Amino acid sequence: MTNDKRALHPTDESSALLIYPDKGKVMGVVCLGIVLIAVGVVITFVPSPRGQDAGAHIIGLLLIVAMGGGTISSIVRLVSSTPALVIDHAGILINSTLFRIGVIEWGDIAQLVAYPSLFNTRLAIVVADPRPLLARQPLHQRAVYMLVKGNLMRSGRIVINDALLPMAMNELLAKIRERYHHELLHYHIAIYESHEK
Repeated sequence: MTNDKRALHPTDESSALLIYPDKGKVMGVVCLGIVLIAVGVVITFVPSPRGQDAGAHIIGLLLIVAMGGGTISSIVRLVSSTPALVIDHAGILINSTLFRIGVIEWGDIAQLVAYPSLFNTRLAIVVADPRPLLARQPLHQRAVYMLVKGNLMRSGRIVINDALLPMAMNELLAKIRERYHHELLHYHIAIYESHEK
């Protein structure tokens, strides 16, 4: 069974494809998060001339909590030297700071599908059976998977988008196809690229 350390430090490091977050995009997310947190603080704590509004206070608190978590995560990405994605002969390591999937071994993957969405491009990693992947997750990830496990179990899809990455997902798919064609052939992994949103 493959572990995260092997994917981060493969035997032949020159063969690993390391994808780092785009610092400019991450900084933009941090700035937006700070602005929205400030809006939440104003809504929650600055008295309104019309009096107290419980609904507005709840919205403000939700904004602070949601954007606070996302902003902290983005700041960690900004200062971290860890790649967001590591692709090597062991498989694909999704190294997000919040939803750290861990290594998806090539043998787990049935399809790789690149497609555009409204604001970015996405790569769907379709696994044949999500249960072994979920079973390999560390205990501290179980709470996170209460949020994402349902979709993974229903569709078997793990979706990556290029919102914070330096390349579109069709470019990434082309690099995977070029560098890891032996793994794709060996495990009979189908490759699809859609241009429809």
